Amino acid sequence: MRRGAARPRLVLLEGLVRFGELDGEKGQEAAVLLAESSGGSGERIHLAVVGRWRDEVVSLSTFPVGDRPKIRSFALAGREIVLEVVEAGPGEPMCCPTQLATKVYAFVEGVLRPLRSEVTGKLSLALLAGGEWEVAAIDGEPLPADVRPPTVLFESGRIAGFAGCNRFTGTIEETAPGELAIGPLALTRMACPGPVMEVESRFAASLAAATRWGYVAGRVVLSGMAGETPRAVTLVRD
Repeated sequence: MRRGAARPRLVLLEGLVRFGELDGEKGQEAAVLLAESSGGSGERIHLAVVGRWRDEVVSLSTFPVGDRPKIRSFALAGREIVLEVVEAGPGEPMCCPTQLATKVYAFVEGVLRPLRSEVTGKLSLALLAGGEWEVAAIDGEPLPADVRPPTVLFESGRIAGFAGCNRFTGTIEETAPGELAIGPLALTRMACPGPVMEVESRFAASLAAATRWGYVAGRVVLSGMAGETPRAVTLVRD
């Protein structure tokens, strides 16, 4: 049996849509991010401007952002489109980027154009400090709507927060850019209803298993393995 070539896929990155008057004329356009995959390990990210043309929603212009950049943030500043990314620096493999960069684009005369790109640093856990993060998903599954989400606070050498019912604290060490080690978590011992305790148990197990972290479509994901089971905690800014 012969296998055909992999089919390219182009998907909209969920949640990464920004609206504004990008062409300077009345009426809003949308800036969106698209991921292109041909079936291998690579994934190219494209920036696109979408608007109305003769009562239809159409793509007005696109521009390639790069091969496998990780999106930290996506915003509009007036008519400028600002992307903060983690990209592969000199000598780094595309799979594991650690270079921080800010890329700025504009929609000029119907065409997306890059204005500037600036390297701003290296991937570091220090980026996560300065406020609480809220858990949006555990092991890829969103939280039940009727359960208060856990929260996580990153401090120098420590991790703490609300696990769903109890408070928790533990140590955290950055072993390499994008890699971490979390020490045993200490939790208070309050009891809560069953569904709440189930979320707390899953959260604590997935957090304790984390050995890597990075950005995925504007969110932070802590990931690792518990035996042969992949675990992950997805965080958004509270």
